[in-house]
Amino acid sequence: MERVSALSRKESSIHSKIFIGLLVTLVVIYAVNIFITDSVTSPLTARIAASKPAEIFATVVTNNCTGCFNMTSVVNFLKQRANIVGEREFLFSSTEGKALIDKYNVTTLPALIVSGEVGKSSLSAVWQSLGGRLDKGAIVVANIPPYFDLSTSKTIGLVEVIYLTDNSCSECYDVGINQQILARFGLGINRSLSYDISSQDGKNLISKYKIENAPIILLSPDTSVYSALVQVWPSVGSVESDGWFVMRDPSVLGTYKNLVTGEIVKPSQQTSVTNQTNQISAGAVKEFTIDGKEFSFAPPNITVNKGDTVRITFRNVGNIGHNFGISALGIRSRTISAGASDTVEFVATESGTFEFDCSVPGHRESGMVGKLVVS
Repeated sequence: MERVSALSRKESSIHSKIFIGLLVTLVVIYAVNIFITDSVTSPLTARIAASKPAEIFATVVTNNCTGCFNMTSVVNFLKQRANIVGEREFLFSSTEGKALIDKYNVTTLPALIVSGEVGKSSLSAVWQSLGGRLDKGAIVVANIPPYFDLSTSKTIGLVEVIYLTDNSCSECYDVGINQQILARFGLGINRSLSYDISSQDGKNLISKYKIENAPIILLSPDTSVYSALVQVWPSVGSVESDGWFVMRDPSVLGTYKNLVTGEIVKPSQQTSVTNQTNQISAGAVKEFTIDGKEFSFAPPNITVNKGDTVRITFRNVGNIGHNFGISALGIRSRTISAGASDTVEFVATESGTFEFDCSVPGHRESGMVGKLVVS
């Protein structure tokens, strides 16, 4: 009996060791399986997650300022690049609005606060183009004129425009064309006035600012918050000690009168052709200035001859970041902030029609496209 019992115990011990061995083997196989599965699927999962539109939440803080920038246009722009899972709007005087202003150090209204997956690489260029800043894990977009300054309780960026005309000059250019130009710079116009040079108001302006040419325009000091216009203004006018922007040289717009001599000044035929079409007969270098803003180029089309050296100065006259490029030719400027400029140069070696665009996410899709024709 003792011998049988001993054999039984020995057999039981063997079975236990076999069971433990099998258990250890299963645990090892399970661990290896998890490691292999994770190694294979993790990169794939990460790529899938990265390819999905970012999920963000948009909050606008406003005071319903009359004439201020419409932040809804920015929200609609973001909808093209991300999945907005929630939207809300608070008055700055509400409990929620006050809390947001304090938390994110908001100084101007309207302000857009974006939370959620704001750090996704697909949105980095978007925040740059909007001038957004990162604060406590959220992106804050503000200071797009016209805006309400909380420190002064004043609306900044509403511009008064004065058109100084000369009704006796039938040949002079239509000063109203300046309205279209100002719109390209995104100016918020508060009030427009028109004075003839023969009126008392007109004479007062001529005397005060020593104006020598007409027709021209004058812009109130609030123009200073439009960086794109401020950058190009020295080429056509001056900024006076009282902050007013006074046009001095209207020659780029057409025929005008010299008020000192009474002479009617007509741009030379060469200058006129250059200004109107941005192209001259075949030459070694063709130079263009192209303005970009939300969401268009001006001029939208340019033409050169095969073999020309093409030099393009791109100016950002909008409120957010833009660039200029011709992908088919491998040409692309830097993405520049509002008011900045960049120049690209290349030789047109191929005939055909080539699209140029802004490659900032969503801008091409929003209509920022033009054409280069090489004949």
